[in-house]
Amino acid sequence: MCKPWGTWRSPELISVSPLAIVSGQETSMSLKGRNLSAPGTKIHCTGADGYTSSEVIGSEDPGMICDEIKLGGFKVQNTSPGGALGRCFIEVENGFKGDCFPVIIADASICKELRPLESEFDE
Repeated sequence: MCKPWGTWRSPELISVSPLAIVSGQETSMSLKGRNLSAPGTKIHCTGADGYTSSEVIGSEDPGMICDEIKLGGFKVQNTSPGGALGRCFIEVENGFKGDCFPVIIADASICKELRPLESEFDE
């Protein structure tokens, strides 16, 4: 009835791209990590205004350790005082185990400056 803790494959985020997004603007995101496409894995975006959530469709290859998920049509609304600057967190969870990664919410010029730096983090 109970699944031992050791047999659960907890999802782990290694990177999220882009690192910075413009508030209210639709974008695509790429999540790279381990065990992201295991059945039952959910992705949440948590910010000052609440959260959005979606469930991952299970992988054809359940033995795949490193994988990448593309989120299309992703949009964050940041209505916090001070305008469109702030942060949100991309979270992945499966059961009681999970991981999160911060994403910067900024204006378009700051996002453009940060994009070339993303390759530095991938190495």
